[in-house]
Amino acid sequence: MELPKPIKRAETYRITVTFNKQRYSCTQDPAKKCEQWVAKLLELKSEEAQIEKGIKPNSSFKNGCQKYYLEKGIKLISKDIGT
Repeated sequence: MELPKPIKRAETYRITVTFNKQRYSCTQDPAKKCEQWVAKLLELKSEEAQIEKGIKPNSSFKNGCQKYYLEKGIKLISKDIGT
């Protein structure tokens, strides 16, 4: 699949992509950020589609731990039990 090109609108760039008959759009300042957004979106959506079909995504234990830390671990507060 070929990635769409960002379109300049005033001082920002807008990019629109369609995936599984649903349209997603983004407005970012540099055009490069728009392209990165589309690439990440398509990667995530393709993983979701594979999971729905029953195909297990290829990921490592380390990636899972990092993802958990970034999503939930940062918000946790440690408690000193011994003091």
